[in-house]
Amino acid sequence: MDLAVGARKLLVAMTHCNKQGEPKILPECSLPLTAAAVVGVVVTELAVLRFIAGRLTLVRTLPGVSTSEV
Repeated sequence: MDLAVGARKLLVAMTHCNKQGEPKILPECSLPLTAAAVVGVVVTELAVLRFIAGRLTLVRTLPGVSTSEV
C-alpha cells in the first residue's frame, strides 16, 4: 500500500545532501515511482522548496544560508 497515492497534500522533510556532500534533489528520479507528481513541498536543513506550476521553486532559505549554497 502506498500512502502517497490519494494524499491531498504531501510534504517531504529530508537532508539536502547525501553523506558525500552531493545534492539529493535531482532533475530526474532514478528509482521507480509509486506516485508521480504528488509532492507539494520539500523542506531541508537549508531551504524550503515548493512545486509551483510543475517546477521546483525556492521559497525560503534558512537564516545564514545563501541561495548559492542551495
